[in-house]
Amino acid sequence: MTACKGNRDSTYDVHSDQQSAAVTCTLNWVGHWLSEDKRELLVREACKEVSFMNQDMHINLRFPQELNAKQIPQMAAFIVAETKKDTPDWDVVWLDDRIYESASNLLNDPEWGKKHLYDFSEDSQFLASQKEFIIKDPTYINHYGGILPGPFVEGFYHVLWYNVEVAKKIGITIKDFGMTIEDLLKYFEAAQRYNEAGNPYIAPFYDTKEWNLSMLLFQQILRSCHPDIAFWKQEGNKKQKLAYLRETLDIYQRMAKYEPLYRNHRNVNWFETIDFPLQDSALFYFNGTWMYNLWNSLDSNFLAKMRPAVLPEVRTTNAYLGGYNPSFAVMKKSRNLEKAKALIKYWSSPSLAEKWVRYTKNPTGVKGNVSNNELGGDALSDLMMYLEGRFKGNAYYYTNTNYLLGSNNPDLTGFIGDRLKDILEGKITSEQAYRMILERCNF
Repeated sequence: MTACKGNRDSTYDVHSDQQSAAVTCTLNWVGHWLSEDKRELLVREACKEVSFMNQDMHINLRFPQELNAKQIPQMAAFIVAETKKDTPDWDVVWLDDRIYESASNLLNDPEWGKKHLYDFSEDSQFLASQKEFIIKDPTYINHYGGILPGPFVEGFYHVLWYNVEVAKKIGITIKDFGMTIEDLLKYFEAAQRYNEAGNPYIAPFYDTKEWNLSMLLFQQILRSCHPDIAFWKQEGNKKQKLAYLRETLDIYQRMAKYEPLYRNHRNVNWFETIDFPLQDSALFYFNGTWMYNLWNSLDSNFLAKMRPAVLPEVRTTNAYLGGYNPSFAVMKKSRNLEKAKALIKYWSSPSLAEKWVRYTKNPTGVKGNVSNNELGGDALSDLMMYLEGRFKGNAYYYTNTNYLLGSNNPDLTGFIGDRLKDILEGKITSEQAYRMILERCNF
């Protein structure tokens, strides 16, 4: 794929035949959010607007699904392949912290972004467009090897989605706010009683083979053992962190008594079963607030059935499980660097940020004039108002286990996730899981 005049291979061509004569370059952009309701619409509208403002440029917009890069490891490998070219074929690529982490592992270089991605951290106009916590908190720049690769448009929180109809069948009322670990255990117990009474099976919580959703709950429980997120940002505190790990594993063992995992979770593909929670077959679903657009594309009335609840805490904390992603990054060796930067800066505009909030009902790290506080009107907006009011952007999700085990130890995210499932299935105890984790560490 080249940037030469006349390259018209595109899935989304905003130029008419009359305009095409003025086109002098083609910007190749790997988009995101195909088939995700208004998130996809936002990408296509941005493509159209930027093309209109740059009449000499044609945008060749493709989505990861069209490039065999739908999943995180595939997209990371796609970007790594681009870094090995003297001039990348793709100017702008889909990027978030998980993709960056995966690419770091492939390249064995956590700072690969400095070599291959454009860094906006010295751009005063860009910096002025981001909310203060994005710039002041080193977490965001550290996620990307010491650079700011793009505007942190996509904000999200991890929540406990629950099916209202299933809760009624079981005979329980779920707390949307202020849920404790004891509350969660009672809900699991009620689901178990329902299943043991001979009713059609209800999964207490739904999980899949390739995306271990119980790890989301694990990080929430573990981090809420200490009231201050600064504790987890520090490299030390080994003894206390391991004590909290043991406390969290013990909570998982208490859960195991109620057989909370979906029985068929080891054989279920997440991408193929996005609608499962809507089918009244599961009580809980641990996942991000991005599910709003995925489910809304399937059923515009889904919020009448699925409600989000704030994840339970062990102790009251000053941060929540969530985060902010840049979504797109510019390849440093792009043949159309200035045009690529123009696209990214459009994603930094207040008008884009306002659209994001309206279209997705999710927070954003880009400054704008509309917030979820002004929208209201449904359970998700109410939850956003609560989380934004209480935590004021203090939201974090760690893509590796450095926060727990230290950077001198290997990333045990997958290993711990598998042991959590083993505990929940009664295959091992929390003590055995704890020892198995320590055996893989260098303490």
